[in-house]
Amino acid sequence: MVSRENYEDSVNEFVSIIERELADKLVAVYAAGSFARGDYKPGRSDIDLYVVMKQEDEGLKRKLHEIARRIEDKNLKEVKNYHPEPLSLAITTLDEVKSGKSWLGLGWEYHVFLREGKLLHGTDVKEFIQKPARENEILLAREFLGSLKRGHEIYRLFSVVFRATSIFLSLSGVYVAAKENVVKEFKTAYPNEKDSIKALERSYELWNLWAERELADEEVLEVFNAALKIVDAISRLLKTGEIVVCT
Repeated sequence: MVSRENYEDSVNEFVSIIERELADKLVAVYAAGSFARGDYKPGRSDIDLYVVMKQEDEGLKRKLHEIARRIEDKNLKEVKNYHPEPLSLAITTLDEVKSGKSWLGLGWEYHVFLREGKLLHGTDVKEFIQKPARENEILLAREFLGSLKRGHEIYRLFSVVFRATSIFLSLSGVYVAAKENVVKEFKTAYPNEKDSIKALERSYELWNLWAERELADEEVLEVFNAALKIVDAISRLLKTGEIVVCT
C-alpha cells in the first residue's frame, strides 16, 4: 500500500538526483498542488512538480521525465491506476517566466502558485512572474469553462463502455466495433458475466435513446455506473486469465 512516506521519498529522491546530476541546468524545482499543501491522499493523489530550466533543452526535458518514471516505478506503482504519470512534471524556462509566456503566469495558476508553490531546489522565481491582467484571467477562465460540454462527457462515457469491451474482445480473436455487435459478442463469449451483460445492454438502450433526446441526469449516472462496472469486470478477467479464445 502506498504511504505518505512513499510520496515524501519520491520527491526527495527526485530532488537529490537533479541536485547531483542536473543542478547546473536548472533554476528551480517546486512542489505544487495537493502535495505542496499537504492534503494529498496516498494512493490516489498525484505529485505535481514544477521545473524551471535555465534555457530550452529538449534533451533535458526527456532526462527529467525519465528520472520521474523510474521513481514512479519504484515508489508509486499503485497510483498509476488513477494517474498515468503519478510524478507529474510541468516544465518551463526562466526566459518564459520573465517574458510572461510561461503557464506559471496564466490566470488561476498564477495566484494559486504564488500562494502554494513550495520551493524544493534552486532560486525562487516567483518575483519574476508577471501578474496577468484581470481581463485576461477572465477570458482564459471563460474559454476553459466554455469548452466543458455535457455532450462531450456523455460521449466519453459511452466510449469507455463500448470501446473497452471491443478491445477486450479482440484478445479472444473477436473484432467488432458496432455497439450492437459488441453486446452480442460479449454475451456469447462470457454468458456468466450477468452484471456486465446487463450493463452493456442498458448502455446500448441509452445510446439509442440519446440519439432521440438528451439523457436525464439519472440516465447519465446509469452510463457512468456501467462504465465502472465494465472496467472492473475487464480488470478482473484479465487478472484471473479468464480469456475466451474463439476459433
